[in-house]
Amino acid sequence: MDGRGITAATVNQPTHFMVDSRGQGEPSVIITAVNGDLVPVSISDRKNGIYRVEYTTKSLGDHKAVIKFHGQEIPNSPFNIKVYQVNQVKVRDMPVGMVGVSATFLVDASEAGSGNLEVSVNNGALPASAEALGGNRYAVSFTPLEAVSHRVELTFNGEPVPGSPFNIRVEKGARPAIDVSRVAVLGDAFGKVPVGKIVTFTVDPRDAGSADCAVIITSPAKQVVPCRVSKPSTGSKFYVEFMLTEVGEHTVVVRYGGQPVSGSPFICKAYDVQMVRVTDTAFATVGQQSSFLIDASNAGTGNLEIIISVAENMKIPNYVQNEGSARFRVSFKPVECRIHFISVKFNGIPVPGSPFRCDVVESSGILATGEGLRRNPVGKMAMFLIDPRGSSLHDIQVTCVAPSAQKVPLDISGTSKLKVEYMPGEVGVYKISILCAGRDVQGSPFLCQVYDSTRVKVSRIGPGTVGVPIRFQVDSSEAGEGSLSVDVSCKGRKVDPLVHQVGEGLYDVEFTPKESAPHVVEVSWNNELVRGHAFTCDVADGSKCIATGLGLVKTPIHELASFEIDPRGSASAEVDVIITSPTGRLVECQVYRSKSKLYRAEYRPGEVGSHKIDVTYNDVSIPGSPFIAEVYDFNRIKVLTIEDGVIGQPLGFRVDASQAGYGVVEPEVQVRGHDVPFRKVNEGNNVFTVNFTPQEPSVHQVFIKFNGHPLKGSPFNVTVREFAITQQQTHIGLMHEPGHIVASGKGLKGGRVGDHAWFVAELHGAEGQLETFITAPNGSHIAAKQLRQRDGDYKIDWTPTMPGRYQIDVMQNSRATMGSPFFAEVYDPSRVIIEDVTRAVIGQESGFRVVYKDAGRADLLVSITSPTNRNVPFAIHEGTGYHYITYLPQEAGKHRIIVTYGGDDVPRSPLTVSVEEAQVGMVMPTGDGLYRGQVEEEAHFVVHGLKEQPTVRVDGPNSIAKVNMRQESDQTWKVFYTPIETGIFQIKIFGNGREITGSPYHPTVTDPRRVKVVGGWHSIMDANNRLYLRVGEEKRIPFDISEAGPGEIMADVEGPHGQVAVTVERQSDTRRRVCFTPPAEGPYEVSLFWNKVPLPKSPMEGYASLSSPARSPVAPPRGSATRHITEMTTTSNRHVVGSEMSSRQEGSSRYIETSSRHIEGGTAKVILRGHGLQEARTKQDAEFVIDGSQCTSGKPVATLQSTSKSGLVIPVETEQIDNNVYRCVYTANTPGTYLLNIMWGDRHVSGSPYKVNVTGSLCDPNKVTLTGEGLKGGVIGRELIAKIDTRRAGPGELTAHCMGPQKVAYCELFDHHDGTYTLNIKPQEAGKHMLHVKYDGEHVPNSPFSLRIAGAPDASKVKVYGPGIEDGVLALYQSRFICETRGAGAGQLTVRIRGPKGAFRVEMQRESQKDRTILCKYDPTEPGEYYVHVKWSGVDVPGSPFKVCIFDTQEELERYRRGGWVPSWGPGEPQYGGSFHSPVYRPAIPWGQEL
Repeated sequence: MDGRGITAATVNQPTHFMVDSRGQGEPSVIITAVNGDLVPVSISDRKNGIYRVEYTTKSLGDHKAVIKFHGQEIPNSPFNIKVYQVNQVKVRDMPVGMVGVSATFLVDASEAGSGNLEVSVNNGALPASAEALGGNRYAVSFTPLEAVSHRVELTFNGEPVPGSPFNIRVEKGARPAIDVSRVAVLGDAFGKVPVGKIVTFTVDPRDAGSADCAVIITSPAKQVVPCRVSKPSTGSKFYVEFMLTEVGEHTVVVRYGGQPVSGSPFICKAYDVQMVRVTDTAFATVGQQSSFLIDASNAGTGNLEIIISVAENMKIPNYVQNEGSARFRVSFKPVECRIHFISVKFNGIPVPGSPFRCDVVESSGILATGEGLRRNPVGKMAMFLIDPRGSSLHDIQVTCVAPSAQKVPLDISGTSKLKVEYMPGEVGVYKISILCAGRDVQGSPFLCQVYDSTRVKVSRIGPGTVGVPIRFQVDSSEAGEGSLSVDVSCKGRKVDPLVHQVGEGLYDVEFTPKESAPHVVEVSWNNELVRGHAFTCDVADGSKCIATGLGLVKTPIHELASFEIDPRGSASAEVDVIITSPTGRLVECQVYRSKSKLYRAEYRPGEVGSHKIDVTYNDVSIPGSPFIAEVYDFNRIKVLTIEDGVIGQPLGFRVDASQAGYGVVEPEVQVRGHDVPFRKVNEGNNVFTVNFTPQEPSVHQVFIKFNGHPLKGSPFNVTVREFAITQQQTHIGLMHEPGHIVASGKGLKGGRVGDHAWFVAELHGAEGQLETFITAPNGSHIAAKQLRQRDGDYKIDWTPTMPGRYQIDVMQNSRATMGSPFFAEVYDPSRVIIEDVTRAVIGQESGFRVVYKDAGRADLLVSITSPTNRNVPFAIHEGTGYHYITYLPQEAGKHRIIVTYGGDDVPRSPLTVSVEEAQVGMVMPTGDGLYRGQVEEEAHFVVHGLKEQPTVRVDGPNSIAKVNMRQESDQTWKVFYTPIETGIFQIKIFGNGREITGSPYHPTVTDPRRVKVVGGWHSIMDANNRLYLRVGEEKRIPFDISEAGPGEIMADVEGPHGQVAVTVERQSDTRRRVCFTPPAEGPYEVSLFWNKVPLPKSPMEGYASLSSPARSPVAPPRGSATRHITEMTTTSNRHVVGSEMSSRQEGSSRYIETSSRHIEGGTAKVILRGHGLQEARTKQDAEFVIDGSQCTSGKPVATLQSTSKSGLVIPVETEQIDNNVYRCVYTANTPGTYLLNIMWGDRHVSGSPYKVNVTGSLCDPNKVTLTGEGLKGGVIGRELIAKIDTRRAGPGELTAHCMGPQKVAYCELFDHHDGTYTLNIKPQEAGKHMLHVKYDGEHVPNSPFSLRIAGAPDASKVKVYGPGIEDGVLALYQSRFICETRGAGAGQLTVRIRGPKGAFRVEMQRESQKDRTILCKYDPTEPGEYYVHVKWSGVDVPGSPFKVCIFDTQEELERYRRGGWVPSWGPGEPQYGGSFHSPVYRPAIPWGQEL
C-alpha cells in the first residue's frame, strides 16, 4: 500500500493510493462513508501488478476502505481514511499579545472533518499548547517573551488553514497582579470523606498576589453546602472547613481573586458507614459453604474490609462475589464447631453491629443429589434423591417454598433412599430445606433456579444486507436464571455471532452476513430452543438492484409518478424510498411489490423543482441513489396576448414558463389541418415569443405543449379576417345606436378566484364620465381599473378575491348603462374537498364525497378510468353543498379519478384508488369501527379472509382500548372495542404473522355528550322546556367543545315554512356558536350534530313569537339545578311583602321555588337557578344563572363571603350569555358556610344573601407521598419502581399514567391493602417521560413527574480521539484525548492506562456535563509502550486497548512507522493508573479512573 489516499482525503478533491497485488490480480476496493453511502472507486492497472485506486468523496468524517483479493481481505483491512476539508477550519479571537502574558485564540474545526491540528509559533522557537474544548474545537495558547510581531502557523492534516500564517502583534506590559497558577490547595478533604464530620483544607496563595478566596461546594442534589473560609491576621493562607450530610460526589470550586485555581473544581466523595447493612450472619454449619450479604448501595464510595476469625490469631478465608449495585455476597466454610466472629469495616471504620457473632454447628452425613435441587423448567416435574447414609428416614423432613412464599406439595417415595418430586409452576428461586433431627443437612437450604424458556423474548431478526451487521435483542428478564446461546448458519456453514449483555436479562446479538441467502438463527435458553423453532433471516444484496422509470427523471406536479426497482435475483427485503422536495419537505411515497418480484414506487409531488429520491434496499443505498427528478407544472405557464388578426400581417404571442419548472415548450400553429410556419424566440428565463404570418382568412389553431402535455385551453383559436373591423361595424352581430354604451366580455360572467378578469365598454360616441363599481359577495368593494383604448373604448380590469356572486355596476353620468347591473359567478377550486374515500374491492360499491359548499358556483365534472383506460360508470347523489359519488369497480388495479370544478383540478385530483380482488385468502377489514367511534360505546368492525384469529391492537392518545373478538364464520372475525377517551385512535391488525394491507387505521373517537351549552341547556330554554325565540331576532347558542374530541357542530333548523338558514361561527378552538333568525311566528325544530352524531337533546323544539316569550315559575325537570324565582312589584308610599315557598323531594334532587312581592308601582322578575345557589365542593367550579330578561334595566352583582372569622371573600365571575341573562361561576378552596349576596340594579334580590354550604373532599391528595429510585428515571427495557403511600390522605381513587415522546409506558399498580401501593413502570422508548399520578382526580404533590429514560449502554457508540492515543515524541507529546459518550446510552466509563512504572500520572475530568465529553491526560515522562484501555459499562469501546509508542526522537518515530526498526524497551514493571501528585487528580480506585 502506498499513497496519501489510504489514510487521508479532502472533500470533493480526487485522491488516490497504489495497491501492489504481487501477482494476485486486480483488487476489490469498497470505500464506505460515515453515513453508509458507497464512494465510487476507479481502479486502473499500472502494470507490474501495481494498481491505482482513485476516488472522490463528498462527505466528511472517517471512511472505511475494504480491500480484498479473491474475496479475502488483506491484512489491516479495513483501512481508516480521515476525510476533511481544511477550508472549514475557522480561527477566531486573534489577540494583541503582551510580553509575559499568555495569549489565547480559538480554532474551530468542528465542520472540517477528521484530522490533526498542528501549531507553530515563530517556526517552533516558542512553545504552544492546544487545549481541546470538545467537538473539534481548541484553545491555542502561547506566552510571548519579547515585544515583536509573532508568526503563528496552523496546519490541519499538514495543510495550512485559511489565513495561515497569522501575525500577532505583541506589546510590552506589566505582569498581572494575580497569578492563580501559583495558588496551591492542600489537605485531605478531597477523596473519600465521611458524612457528619468536619473536613478542612488549606489554600496557600504563596506568591500569587493578594486577593480574596471564595469556595463553593455543591452537593449531588445541586444544593450549596455551607462552608467557612478563614484567614488569620498573620500569614497569607486561607483555611476552609465544612461538613457533608449527603452521600455522593460533591464539587468544590475554589476561586482566588475571582479566578478558578489550578485543578478547580475538585471532587469530594462523601460516604456514610451507618448505611452499610450486613445480613444472614447468625448461623453456619461445619464443612458447608455459608454466606452472608453486605449491602453498601446507599453508603457511597468506599473500600470494604472483611475478616472472619475463630480466635484472635486464627482467621478463616472468605470469598467476595459482587452482585451489582454495591451489594456483595461473602462466602466461607467453617472447619470447627466454635463461635466465629465476622468483622466488617467500610473505609477503615467498623459498620454498625461489627463484629457479628456466627454460631457454627456440626453437619450430618445425609447426601441430597439431583437436578431438582439446582435447575428445572416450569411445568416439568422436578426430582432429587436423598441418601440417609445411616440416618433414620423418620428423622428427615423436606419442605419446598416457591418464590411467592407458597409451600409446594411434594411427592416422597422410597424405602432405602428417598425420591422427592414436585411440580414448579412459576419462575424464580425455589427454596428446598432438608432437615435431619431438626437441623439442616449439608447444603440445605438448596436453591433451585426454575426458568421458563417460553418467556424469552426475541426481537425481530432482519431482514439484512450482505456486509452490514444484523442486530437483534433477547430479553430473558422474565424467564428466570439461565444461560443464553445463539447459533447462526447459512447454507450449512456457521456464522459467528457476537453476544453482549447490556443489562439484567437483556442481550444484544449481532452477526454480519457474507452472502445473499437465508440465515438460520437458533436462540436457546438453558439449551432449550426458544419458541421451539429456529428463526429465518433473509439477507439481500442491495448492490445488485437497479431503478428505472420516468418518475426518476421528470414528472408533472400533482400527477402520480412511478418508477420500478429490480432486485435482480437478490433476496426479498424492505425497500425504502425517501423523496425530498426543493423546500426540504418529505413527499409521501407508496411502494408495492408485483407478482414479477419487482417493486413499484409511486408518489405525487406537490412542488415544482428538483426532487431528491433516496432509494435503499434493506437500508443500503442502491447504485445511483440519490436520484434527481424534475417536477414541473404546465398549469403555471401563461400564454399572453393571443388576439385575432388579418391575413398578411404578423401575429405574435408570448409563452411564459418561468414558474413551470424544468421542461420544453412545444408550440404548433395549424389552419384547416395544415401546419403554419412560425418562429420561436427564447427571451431568457424560459420565456418565449412565437410569431407567424397568416395567409388564409380562417380560424387558426395554436397548439401549445409543455413536456408533451397540452396546456389548459389548447388549442387556442385565432380568427383571421381579410380586413380589419372598424368602429362602425356591428358588435356581436347587432347594430347599436350612437350614444349607447355596450359592455361585453368574459369578465362580466365571472371566473376563478385570483385570476385576472376583464371586459370592454364600447362607448359608440357616448359622452360623459364612465364609472364601474364591483361589489363582492360579502359587500366589500373590489377595485376596478379602467384603461382607455386607442379607439376610445374602455377596458375594465378586476381580480376577484373570494368565491360567490359579484355585482358589477357600469354607470355613465351616474346612470346605469344598458344591461347594468351584471352578475358574475366566481369560483375557487382550492376550496373543493374530496373526503370519505372508501376502500375499493371488485364487485362492491365504493364512493367518495365532493364538498363544494364554500367554493362558489361552477360546473363539477367527474371521470373514473380503470387500469385498462375504460370509463367506469358512476352515480351522483346530491346533498346540501356536496355530491356523493358511488361506483362499482369491475377490474383490479389502480383507478384514476379526475374531479374538476369550473374546468380546474381540485385538491387531491387526480386521485388514485387501488381496487383489490375479493379473492379467497385476501384479508379485508370492513365496518364503521375502522373510521369512527364514540366514548364508552362499543364500536366494531369485521375482518374477512383469516382462518386463525387475528391480532388487533387499539391505541388511543393516552390509553389502550380493550379488544374482544368473536368468530362469525370460517374466515370471518368480528372485532369489538370500547374507547374511553376522545381523539384520533390507531388500529393495527395482524394476520398470518404480519400486518395486513391498509393497517393501521385511524378512527376518530368523539363524545357528543361533552358538547356543552355555555351556561347550561337550561339557560336557553323557557319554562316549558322549549327554546325561547323571537321573530326577526337572531338566536345565538354558544357551545363549549373542549372535551368532545375531533369534529365540528352541524345544525339544521326547520321552521313553519321550511328550512331556515343557520350558520356556525368559530369563536375559538374550543368554542362554537350556532346562529339563526326565525323569520316567522310558529313552531321550530332545531337539530344539532357533533361529527354527524345527534347531540343528546337533539332535536329541540322552540316557538317564535312576536313578543318576548313568557317564563312562568314552573319547576324545572328532574335532574336540573335548584331554581329560585324572585318577583318584585312596587307601588309608591307603602310596602306590601308576601312570600310563598314550596319544596318537594324528587329522587336525590330538591327543588325550591320562592317568590316575594315588593310593591312600588311596577312588576319585574329576576329568576335564579343552579346548584351553586345552595351548595358547592372545594376546588370545583360551582355555577348558577341570573335571568333578568324580564327586567327593563339593571345588571347583576354577586359576591360570596365566608361566615368564619376571616371573612374571606370569594370572587364570582359573571358572563352574559343572552339578553339580560348571566352565567355566574365561583370556586371555594376551603369548606364551610358562606353567604351569597346577589343584587340587581344596586338592590338585593329577595332572599339574598343565600346560605351556601361548601363541603370538602373526603381525601387530601396533598398527603399522598411517592418515593423510590424509579422517580429519578432509568434505562429503556428496565422496570422503574416507585412506592406510593396514601394512608394519611383518606379514601380515594389512585390513578397513574406515564407518556413518553411517542409511546405510552405501561403502568401497573399493586395494592398492598394497607393504603400503600407499588407502581411498576415499563418504558418502551428512550427520552423524556411524564408521569401523572392523581388521587381522587387531583394531582398528588410534584405530579406530573419528569422521568429521563436513557437508552441501553452501547459501547460501539463511544468515540475516542485525540493525540493521546497516537504515537509521538516525548518532548513534544500531547497526551490529551477525548472520550465522547454521546449516543451510547446510560453507562459507566472506565479508563485504565498501563505504562512504564512511575513514568506518568493520570488526570481525568468531565469537560462538559451537558455533552457527555470526558477529557483525559496522562503526561508521560519516559519513552516506552503505553496501553490505554477504555470501557463503557465493562465493554471495550471500538479500538480499545489503544497501543501508544512514545520515542525520544522524531527519527526513532519515523523509523518505527516505516517498519524498519523495533524499539528495545526493557520489560519494565507495568502499572495501572498514575502517580498522584495533586489533590485535583486523585484516583478513584486502584485500577484507574471511573466516571
